[in-house]
Amino acid sequence: MRALAPQTAFKTFAKQMAFQLQVFSPLTVSELTGRSMVVNLSHCKVLDVDGCEEVCLVGCQNIYPIWIREQFKVNYETNRKGKSCTITLTPT
Repeated sequence: MRALAPQTAFKTFAKQMAFQLQVFSPLTVSELTGRSMVVNLSHCKVLDVDGCEEVCLVGCQNIYPIWIREQFKVNYETNRKGKSCTITLTPT
């Protein structure tokens, strides 16, 4: 699908990713096009748990972006401010 309709394939992947990210916290999708998706977590509940700062720093900000880029050819960028986070997905 990606070879024939890359923007449609990206939007399909992005919608699935947004659904799966809701495991961590409620979120809103502020932008969704064939070239990017921007997700806003106004309060990440993972960070409310003692000792989970490392989950954010290591998992969300380092491991997940590398894995998603390698497996799905999608860039995953995070911009954290306190307990809030903006995640931007773009095709590679």
